[in-house]
Amino acid sequence: MGKAPEDSTVLAEGLPELDPLLKVARSLCSVQNGQTIVEVCSASEEDVVIQKGTALAAATVVPKTAFLPTQQAYRNESGTRGVDSVISSAARESDSPREAMPGLKEAYRAEMEADFTDSKLGGDQQELLHSLLGDFRDTFVESSLKPGRTDLLKFSIDTGTQPPIKQRPYRVSNAEGDVMEAEIDQYLDLGLVRPSTSPWASPVLMIRKPDGGIRFCIDYRRLNAVTIKDCYPMPLIDDILDVLRGAKLYSTMDIASGYWNVPMDPDSVEKTAFTCKYGLFEWLVMPFGLCNAVPAFERLMENVLVDLKWRTCLVYLDDCVVFSSDFPTHLVRLRQVLERFRNAGFKLK
Repeated sequence: MGKAPEDSTVLAEGLPELDPLLKVARSLCSVQNGQTIVEVCSASEEDVVIQKGTALAAATVVPKTAFLPTQQAYRNESGTRGVDSVISSAARESDSPREAMPGLKEAYRAEMEADFTDSKLGGDQQELLHSLLGDFRDTFVESSLKPGRTDLLKFSIDTGTQPPIKQRPYRVSNAEGDVMEAEIDQYLDLGLVRPSTSPWASPVLMIRKPDGGIRFCIDYRRLNAVTIKDCYPMPLIDDILDVLRGAKLYSTMDIASGYWNVPMDPDSVEKTAFTCKYGLFEWLVMPFGLCNAVPAFERLMENVLVDLKWRTCLVYLDDCVVFSSDFPTHLVRLRQVLERFRNAGFKLK
């Protein structure tokens, strides 16, 4: 673990240069005897041997002060938070949350724009593709903070007979508090969260990134520990590569803020509650950090494309690839997939 102090907590994140068949779960890990344990997933059916000394993940030490409870009184939830404006850019990727939040642009323009500058398609093909995209202009958005809303799934959290788990908020610095407040205001304005009176409470954790930015996270570890796990399988990379053999044309699509397209089950909303110096809030859409979010979203996407996957397209969480061997077939398949996403209530980037 290099210079990570004993008994410290680190945020482990997979390295970009890692073998594409291997994925490291982003997680909070404890350091013991100079070592920690990270979960590594292989997308191959073959045995994978990881040699000793192989770099798998980068670890960012989380200061112990981040886990200290704050004594500051909760902010009056009926106070200054307005809902008359919509804010755009996520502060989690900015050092200055206010500068990173200009007014949100229109979800889509009256005329669908497409950039064919580097395209190898002929003029007629470009016109046909542009016309097809124009038919689905209502399905595309310019901002990831304008997700759709599906009625095909309400995400639930099964904790059996476990009584509510209540944790105190962690302490944050002034700079971290500014980012936290901006992030929560943004979620409130977008209708993603609401003030809560839940008996459950998971603390917000503000983590410094290597570039100096601040990431807004929720420490759902104790909630995840008592959640009954969903074992729905993820697609294998080897199977995906087999299907793509012989294809000549590919179109990739990305669901805008994929998880936020999924509403929470009313009976589970209270379990998503997160606590911080500004109060207690709960999610109305599926948040990041819950252990069953990945399998639930993969199952949803595969159900939406149930008779098209493996034949017309491939799907991995919020990413979809449409493939074909010729242009006319590709247009037909694109229309099929776009119609499914529109009917499901999804929005695409």
